[in-house]
Amino acid sequence: MDAKGKSGYKGKLPPVTFLICLLIAFATWAIINFSKEYTVTKSYRVVCEDLPSNKQSVSLSDSVLLMSFRAKGVNFLSPKYRDKNRILYISVNQITKDRTKRNAYTFNRKALGDYIKTMPSFEKEFIGVESPESLTIYLK
Repeated sequence: MDAKGKSGYKGKLPPVTFLICLLIAFATWAIINFSKEYTVTKSYRVVCEDLPSNKQSVSLSDSVLLMSFRAKGVNFLSPKYRDKNRILYISVNQITKDRTKRNAYTFNRKALGDYIKTMPSFEKEFIGVESPESLTIYLK
């Protein structure tokens, strides 16, 4: 008998075993990293809607907000964190309801953060607004 007939080893076992071990290692790494809690800052484009009936247009002092979120890594794979979906819709009537009627409204980071926390899509992971210091809404 020759050496090949005795062992039955054909040389394909180590590469398959290596690939299986590599797959298990990658899966373990992914599970560990996606289960950790992370804090990230994302930029959101601001769009105003629900204008008062006597106003036709709105302009903003800043059209982008940097907002911080804290969540598990797997949650950041959600479609709401993708670039094309990062739009913050602000209801002008709702955010200005307790203020006197005028043509310009300024909101600091805390006031914006309090308003954003009331939105259903941001209430759990949202931490706060990083920048700008204030946002001014001009109504015409």
